[in-house]
Amino acid sequence: MNELIIRVGAPSSVSADMGGYRLYHWYEDRGAVYTYGGMVNLNCDRTIGVDDDDVIISVDWRGNCIAPADSPWERTSDMQSTESTGVSQ
Repeated sequence: MNELIIRVGAPSSVSADMGGYRLYHWYEDRGAVYTYGGMVNLNCDRTIGVDDDDVIISVDWRGNCIAPADSPWERTSDMQSTESTGVSQ
């Protein structure tokens, strides 16, 4: 979990679910942008649940914001290779 916090920054809040697992919340409001369909407010809520050993057990992403190239949430090639093989390099 510490690696994630170092990469994306401190969570907006931390709570616990009914089972006692910690839920880390990151709220992001990117404001309004113009699209072909008109104005759209970009915002999202990312929630990551961890167990007592800091193992990620759940990920929830709600909203309509994206992870642009300058975002710490952008998927990187080292993350892609880990996800596809299941092994950290």
